Amino acid sequence: MALLEVKDVSKQYGRKKAMDHVSFEVAAGHIVGLIGPNGAGKSTTMRAITGLMSYSSGQITFDGQPITFSNHQALDKIGNLIEYPAIYPNLTALEHLKLYAMDTKTPADFQTLMKKTQIDGDNFGKRKAKQFSLGMKQRLGIAIALIRNPKLVILDEPMNGLDPQSVHDLRALIRELADDGVAFLISSHLLDELQKLVDDVVIINHGKIIETATMTAFFSHDKTRWLFDTSDNR
Repeated sequence: MALLEVKDVSKQYGRKKAMDHVSFEVAAGHIVGLIGPNGAGKSTTMRAITGLMSYSSGQITFDGQPITFSNHQALDKIGNLIEYPAIYPNLTALEHLKLYAMDTKTPADFQTLMKKTQIDGDNFGKRKAKQFSLGMKQRLGIAIALIRNPKLVILDEPMNGLDPQSVHDLRALIRELADDGVAFLISSHLLDELQKLVDDVVIINHGKIIETATMTAFFSHDKTRWLFDTSDNR
């Protein structure tokens, strides 16, 4: 049985269908990319999975337990970073981790987590968040998502604001955690951003799932080759 199951879920705002019979699964230890253009329904889908909004019909289950807007029991083992991290300007990175760990009995080790997400420097332990760059805030948001030692981590555009080296390091961290059995659902509107990372892809547009496939299978079909002939082919 998959760790996360989204079955025939729909969400409607007036006449607009933000989710139109959305169905897909995420298995333990798998990295799944939820890919589509801006406004395709990625954030709406993630908000429904994390119990932040109701949905009109269908069913969402995590580890065998239902998730609804009024039933959050299953969410204790789900970490998420959706849109922008909730960061308080006058707290340090360590103070943020301690704050977000208050309601869990077995939080991750703060120092280890800060090292893994590269917020372990002396400055990061002392400076307040109002002095952080966008990339630093993004790394802190990811650390907060991991504070509960989650079985599933949901990340919405996690590469935003990160420099190339930080993107490389984040991919390595995600792969390391996935190899230990943690599942990931990662959204992006850029396929090439996730191509080197994800195991499976879920393509969404206008609230509908267009395709679900392994990354290998997705790139193995519909290939088109172009041959250009010029006056000098050297």
